[in-house]
Amino acid sequence: DIVALPGTGGTDFILAMEYIGGVLYVIQNNEIKVLSSGVTSSIGSGVVLPIPIGISSNTVSNMTSNGTKIYFTLSGKLFTFDTVSSSLSSVGITGWSPDVDYNGIEYCASTNIFYATKRYSLSPSTNDDFVRIDLSGIESTMFTGMAYSKDYSRISSALDQATNIYYLSSSDGFGTNANTITEINVLSGSQMPYLANAGYAFGLEIKK
Repeated sequence: DIVALPGTGGTDFILAMEYIGGVLYVIQNNEIKVLSSGVTSSIGSGVVLPIPIGISSNTVSNMTSNGTKIYFTLSGKLFTFDTVSSSLSSVGITGWSPDVDYNGIEYCASTNIFYATKRYSLSPSTNDDFVRIDLSGIESTMFTGMAYSKDYSRISSALDQATNIYYLSSSDGFGTNANTITEINVLSGSQMPYLANAGYAFGLEIKK
């Protein structure tokens, strides 16, 4: 999720992106922008994220979308960005606490639910959970403790809307140089982990 444009650095990292209606939207420097030909530009007067003091925008999740709306999480809130009106709104996530980050958020059209990994950032011994979040921000747990070995790399994810299979890629640790791909059926609630080849796989996407 984290890439840098040529000649940028520091707070200029792009933390999330989503492609809708021929436009690539990104989160850069605490703002939702449009990226075209390697150049980012503000939307109107700028769509700035309301980040509390002491909270890093690095904890923003990836983006997911439904129609013309983009969704992501940050600081315990589920944000909705309407690409038509360029408006930003949010609801609180009920299961959030200050030691929690969400990664791999994906919207499922058949259930009208978001799915994500829930990471306890201040508790290295606590494995990630897999959760459901509805549009009102109500969270419920599907799995307590994911099957892969936890480290602090970002989660990469994709959801196949035709099969309702959620794919998750996670590094198994900086020392092991291994990676796990996990398949989760969001309807039946089953998970199947596969140990992938050495190296960190990232950037999952479903090809239609």
